[in-house]
Amino acid sequence: MNQYLLTRWLFLRLLGGIYLIAFASLAVQLPGLLGQRGIAPAQNLLQSVFQQLGIHAYWRLPTLAWLDSGDFVLQGLSWGGMGIAILVIFNLATRWALLVAWVFYLSLVNIGAPFTSFQWDILLLEAGFLAIFLETGRLRPQISPLTFPSLLFLGLLKWLLFRLMFASGIAKIASGDPTWKNLTALNFHYETQPLPTPLAWYIHQLPEGFHQFSVGMMFVIELVAPFFIFGPRRMRLIAAATLALLQILILFTGNYTFFNWLTLILCLLLLDDAILARIVPQQWQPRFTPSPSIDDKPSENDETVPKYKRNIQWKNFPLCLIACLIFILSSSLFFRQLAFKTTHPPFLIKLQNQIAPFRIVGTYGLFAVMTTRRSEIIIEGSPDGKNWQTYDFHYKPSDLQQSLPWVAPHQPRLDWQMWFAALGTPSRNPWFLNFLGHLLIGTPEVLSLLQTNPFPDQPPQYVRALLYDYRFTNWEDRQKDNTIWKREFRQVYVGPVSLK
Repeated sequence: MNQYLLTRWLFLRLLGGIYLIAFASLAVQLPGLLGQRGIAPAQNLLQSVFQQLGIHAYWRLPTLAWLDSGDFVLQGLSWGGMGIAILVIFNLATRWALLVAWVFYLSLVNIGAPFTSFQWDILLLEAGFLAIFLETGRLRPQISPLTFPSLLFLGLLKWLLFRLMFASGIAKIASGDPTWKNLTALNFHYETQPLPTPLAWYIHQLPEGFHQFSVGMMFVIELVAPFFIFGPRRMRLIAAATLALLQILILFTGNYTFFNWLTLILCLLLLDDAILARIVPQQWQPRFTPSPSIDDKPSENDETVPKYKRNIQWKNFPLCLIACLIFILSSSLFFRQLAFKTTHPPFLIKLQNQIAPFRIVGTYGLFAVMTTRRSEIIIEGSPDGKNWQTYDFHYKPSDLQQSLPWVAPHQPRLDWQMWFAALGTPSRNPWFLNFLGHLLIGTPEVLSLLQTNPFPDQPPQYVRALLYDYRFTNWEDRQKDNTIWKREFRQVYVGPVSLK
């Protein structure tokens, strides 16, 4: 029987690292995004939801911010989450620390729309919830046997990896997007993705045949390799290698926050202790005693028998029931996403709707439709309505000579949301008008989210937003004037507007 004690130990330490990154990334942005003087104040959302739903709002929007949505509490959730994540990393009260980290992150995600509505936020919450049941509730660091309930939740994490990867492949086919159908999606992807890395420009210059081959290989990995997750040991190793390779390639060409790192540590669960013992330096490995197999039949005089029997007593049944319920709910959602014409009991659909706010199970499918045109919103301010100066973001393209950033696993959430706003209209992005209002007021918390403030002494009288189409330059243009981008004016997005 393959052992997964070292696997579990390493997975939980790395998951603590992901939590630490996620909380730290949010902590430096919360005042400007969700604070009382932010673009989308959390207290406004909570008041609106409570007015609509009354006391049911507490269930439909579970968050500790109901106690207080002030800046102090929001910062406490993010900085406190960082401290809790450190406990997970150092294996201190791991189960309780994972539970608190999950509650804190859920509290922030549920009040952070539209800035926390990303699939990796949901993936972290689902993986984080399952991870709570991988460890015991001991306060002191100790390697505990991988008991029967833990094996079930280990299986659910592998099932999560399967759903994440396979659904991503199916979503591309089901969308009917012609760029996926004719294998030309990567002709556009590196250029039109939210935040390309420096390598993205170079990969974009490669011949079309390379991009078509890459799309074909991606479909093989996303649609075939996931089935190897549940196969024999050698097939699991193939799945781990191919899925990890895909994530590494994405990581090098796009800044997708902690998403690729989180997926990589899910791939880690496909490796048993015997493999990891060869990879992880001996001095980093914890000391533990392998747990007995279910198939083992020790003698009655063996002192390990009583302990092992306690591991499968009736008090573990609630955990087994939770695991079964999660599997049923996630399977139902998965098959509904795949458009299987199966009958789903009404009570099951109702139960899914009831637990949906807790983000325990989710649906996935990245880049179902490829963006073939990169639109960028350029925001300008003016003291007189005639002379305009540009607000530059930390990472979002504006200056044509601006170098492409390495920013992941940090997520500049305003920069990301500007990419989505450019795909729609101001009426579909009400937060954007709030953002412009803060520029006219000169709110320090919001201005801290930008790289430059061209009006340090006094806010502008007017602001406007212009929409440009951006494209990568080619080798010749870059050598001539060292520009990464070329752009063409498209239309006025908003304004000019003023406080008057």
